[in-house]
Amino acid sequence: MFSNLLLQSKAICHNKFIYFKLLFIWLNSIVFCPYSYAEVISTMTNIIQGTAPYLTFDGGLTPASNTDELLTIQLPDGTIYSKTDNQSSLSNPIILPANGLKLGDIITFIPAGQTSISMTDLLNNNAFWHDLDGDDEMIATGNFRLVAHDIKGNEISLNDSFVDCYAPYSIMLQNDAAILSTTYGFPNSTLINANNVIYYITPPKGACSYAAQPNLTLSNSHNNGSLGSNYSGPTVEWDDVKGFKLQDINNHKLNFPTTGANNFFFLMDLMNTVANEVNYVKIPSNSGINLSITSEGSKIKIRLTGPEAGASLNEAITAVPTSFILYSDKEKQNKIYSFTIKKWFIAQTGDGLSYHDATQYCNNLGYQLPKIEQLTNASLDDINGNIAGQPNHYQRRIGGGLFSEWGEANDEYYRGSNFKNNTNYWTLASSQEDLFEDKDLDTNEHINLDTMEFNNQTVCISPD
Repeated sequence: MFSNLLLQSKAICHNKFIYFKLLFIWLNSIVFCPYSYAEVISTMTNIIQGTAPYLTFDGGLTPASNTDELLTIQLPDGTIYSKTDNQSSLSNPIILPANGLKLGDIITFIPAGQTSISMTDLLNNNAFWHDLDGDDEMIATGNFRLVAHDIKGNEISLNDSFVDCYAPYSIMLQNDAAILSTTYGFPNSTLINANNVIYYITPPKGACSYAAQPNLTLSNSHNNGSLGSNYSGPTVEWDDVKGFKLQDINNHKLNFPTTGANNFFFLMDLMNTVANEVNYVKIPSNSGINLSITSEGSKIKIRLTGPEAGASLNEAITAVPTSFILYSDKEKQNKIYSFTIKKWFIAQTGDGLSYHDATQYCNNLGYQLPKIEQLTNASLDDINGNIAGQPNHYQRRIGGGLFSEWGEANDEYYRGSNFKNNTNYWTLASSQEDLFEDKDLDTNEHINLDTMEFNNQTVCISPD
C-alpha cells in the first residue's frame, strides 16, 4: 500500500517538475506538492493521462514517422548517403573514394567495431526519442544491424577490404519492428516499423573492373560436376566470377584473348559505359578479324567476327595476328582494354572427318591442324600441355590454348561458332603412327587417343 502510494505521489509531483531524493519523496509530496493527502490518495484509482513517446531526429521538435534517418552511411571522405537519396544498384554502385578501404571504414549509427546495437541503446545514445510528459527513461525492443555481402554472396566482416574482383558489394542496414516505451503516463508506448536499405558500393576500378568474361565453365566453381579440380588459373590472371583480369592495358599481347574464332565473345562489366559509345582501333586495319560491340544486360558484349567454315582460301588468310585497343568514348580518349589475337580458328561444319581428310580440309584454307597445346594445357601420360603436372583437363590461363582461354567452346554458348558439344577434335600428330591425339571439346576438356581411321570433327588454326 505504501509503495503504491509512493509511486503515485512521485508521478504527480514529477509532472509539476518537483524532484527530490527517493528517501524523502513521501514527505516532500506532502509539504511541497500543491495537493492534499486526500487528493494524492484519490489518484490511485486514476491513470495519469499524457502523450506517447516518439521518435525524433531534431531534439524533440518534430516527431518522425519512420527510421529513414537511421539508415544512413558516411564514406571516409565525408560523403553521406541516405535511404531517401539512395540511387545505387548492382549496375550503378557507389564508387568508394579510395582503394584499400574496409567495411569498418563505412560510418553508420552503429558504434565502431560492432555490426549491431539494441534499439534501446541506439535511441538513448543519440537522443533520438522524446516524451512531452518529461519521462527520461525509455526502453525499446529489437535491434539495428549491418550486414554486407560481396558479389558472390559471401558475408564480409568489418576487417575485410573492398576488392574490385568481388564488387559490387551490398551493404544492408535494417532495424527490427520495435516498441518504444516509457515508465509513466498513458499512452506510454509507440510502435516503430521495421525498415531497411541496401547500398551497392565498389572500390575504384582495378584489374577486375576491366576483366573480360568468356564462358566461365569450366572453372573450379563452374565445372558442371566434372571430376577433378584445378580448373581455375592463377588469381593474378583469373577470377571465377569476373573472368580474365586485365594484365597491362599498354601491352595488349599480355591480355586475354590471344586466340579467337568467329562468334566467340566475352563480356565486360564497364560501369557508366554504354555499348554505342565504345570504339576501337584495329592493327593492322585491313585484318579480316573484326569486333561487334553490343549491350548484354548491364554489360558490354565484345564479339569476334572473321573467317569461318565455307571461307575461301583468300578470305581465310586475312585472319592475321591482330591487335585491338578499346575506348569507352567515340573520341578514343579513354582507353579501357586491349588484346591481340595471335591465332584464328575455323571449325568445320557437317560430319566428322578422318585424320587425313581433316588435314586436307585445313590445308585448303591455308591453315593446319592445331597442336595439342594450341587447344589446351591439359596433360595425358607423355602428352604434355604447357603446364607441368596439370591433370587431363585444362586450366584457365591466358595463352593456354583455345579451350583454356574460352572455356566450353560449343555452339550452345557461342552461337554461330560451329563448335559442337560433346565432340572430339583432331590435333596435329607428332608422328605417322596409328595413334593420333585428339581433343575432347566438352565435359573435362581432356585429351583422348584415337586411330587415324576414326572420324572426328575438325578445327583448323591459322598458319605461323
